[in-house]
Amino acid sequence: MVLAPGSYVENVSISDTTLNIIGNGTRIFPPGFVPGSPFSVLLGADVSLEDAILEGGNSVGIGVGLGCSSSSLRLIDVTVRGNDYAGITVENCTLRLTDPTIRGNAQEGIQLRTGSVLTLRGSGILDSGFHGQHVTSSAVDIR
Repeated sequence: MVLAPGSYVENVSISDTTLNIIGNGTRIFPPGFVPGSPFSVLLGADVSLEDAILEGGNSVGIGVGLGCSSSSLRLIDVTVRGNDYAGITVENCTLRLTDPTIRGNAQEGIQLRTGSVLTLRGSGILDSGFHGQHVTSSAVDIR
């Protein structure tokens, strides 16, 4: 899927499918009046997202830029910024980041919960409220 450049006010949720998305610099953020995240990958999905900005996840505790659960996710040249809780939160997810910018998230840059695997190449995790990365019972490979 190729997105047209621009801004999208959405709560995107992808589950149980394989999808490659080319963002063309697209900015995705949730509606200000609906607590949630701009982008979620769930329940066996295998998703690749390239060249996009995810921001504005709102509501402390659930306001993440990107959530992944029981899936596989690849981000290439994606910016995740300005979220009320974490930039990225994953649980039982395989996450591969290539040249990310994760910046200005209120609590965590990346939060890895039980059973997750992170491969990170070309890190740009900056200005998190508490931790750049918070890892619990997960595997991490950073280069």
